[in-house]
Amino acid sequence: MSAELSNTDIIRLIIQEMRKDNDDYFKRKNKFKKRFPKFFEGMPQLFEAGLNKDFDLKYLDYMLQMSETVESQKMNTMQAYKTVYEKLRKDYIDPLVPPDPKMLEEAEKNMYKNADNMDHINLGTSSPNDKVQIVQEKGE
Repeated sequence: MSAELSNTDIIRLIIQEMRKDNDDYFKRKNKFKKRFPKFFEGMPQLFEAGLNKDFDLKYLDYMLQMSETVESQKMNTMQAYKTVYEKLRKDYIDPLVPPDPKMLEEAEKNMYKNADNMDHINLGTSSPNDKVQIVQEKGE
């Protein structure tokens, strides 16, 4: 009996395959664009990350783990945003631009003030009411 692969498992496998290839960037891009057209069209940023040999795979894996955590409903989307942002800030931003403690405290107070209204951002809509309209149009 074989277990079914999750979407994140499939993404990991595709990116591993892209990373193994030693052709130049453009040859790899064309090759994998033909081989995985849905991945290229549906997740262009991840596709580019897979092509970029300098991209930090540990960070990519961390983001995929957070996606799995949200999908399994162990964490809500807003908590995942906060967690990923904190890791990104601490690991990548703070070492380059040390934060001003006062400004950081103020930013953290205000950052998620309107957290309940954030879900509409994922849909590219302008307000939470647009989300309801889109869901109704889809018949959900």
